[in-house]
Amino acid sequence: MTDPYIPTDDGYPDDAPAIVLVGPAGGGKTTFLQGLLRGHPNPATYGDWRVIPGRDAVYADALLDNAEIDAFPDATGSVAEETWTIIGTRPATQERSLWGLGAPKIRDGAEESFDLVICDIPGGSTVKVDDQANAETLEAVKQAAGIILLIDPTRMMKETQREVRQDGKEPISTYRHVFRLLKALDREVGPGRGQKLPQALSVCISKLDHAEVFNLANNLDLLSAADRETPVVPAGEKSRDFFHHLCKMSVNSSDAGIPRELEARFSRITYHTVSSIGLYYDPDRGFDWDNVVNVKAQDGRETIVRYQPMEVWETLLDLYLVLQAGER
Repeated sequence: MTDPYIPTDDGYPDDAPAIVLVGPAGGGKTTFLQGLLRGHPNPATYGDWRVIPGRDAVYADALLDNAEIDAFPDATGSVAEETWTIIGTRPATQERSLWGLGAPKIRDGAEESFDLVICDIPGGSTVKVDDQANAETLEAVKQAAGIILLIDPTRMMKETQREVRQDGKEPISTYRHVFRLLKALDREVGPGRGQKLPQALSVCISKLDHAEVFNLANNLDLLSAADRETPVVPAGEKSRDFFHHLCKMSVNSSDAGIPRELEARFSRITYHTVSSIGLYYDPDRGFDWDNVVNVKAQDGRETIVRYQPMEVWETLLDLYLVLQAGER
């Protein structure tokens, strides 16, 4: 198996799992994972990739069952721990002779693979003190080469507060989750004061398919629909701007400090905005900017109208490519 982690002499394990997914309860981790199983990346840009869950991947099997009937995954009721293998080939490349003579040769991409570590915890904080399940999650994060940090905008936006407090409980704030995670990493693997953590980080804003989240991105002029059926917030600078705006304007004033906390610790950060189910698109009428909700109620549960995950695979593969580059 290809291991994208670059071995070093700083004491971190050379055989570390490639990438781990973290985020607060209810932040969209399970839906993101189901989006990986259902979706695929743009083959022209990334090549062909797929998930190999393993023979005893009970969690993946349950998500695949949901994906087959376009259903949302159920809330996580028990700790789910699995390692999925991500396998694929990059796009074919053209090679010309030294003098540029003759037809170019087409070189197919070599097969590559890496691991995605799953440790999905029901409720609470990922790094709650004195909790065995959370301790195991933290161990997975410590050992990882890359971290995908899901950011749930609905717990930050004023317009969505009634929705996230439906059960009468105050949701764990984004800052509280991130701060606990970072402090735990500082204690366990921090190389020294003023230095960076060894992992590469992907900051991933979830739930673009939520009407209020979509409207905010649109009002901020962050959306792009070039060569696509539905618009996206492009990876990189636009997604970074969206993240900074959400933190600055959050209902929890402490969230404003999150970008500074992350940038102080990680030298390699990528930014993405995803919809794990996709925006609604009518094949006959096209995309309606005033009707992006892609779910409907059916038989007492919400189902997905037109399942087309957006930027989920791209988030994972962009982080993998950063790790492949080996820059520290």
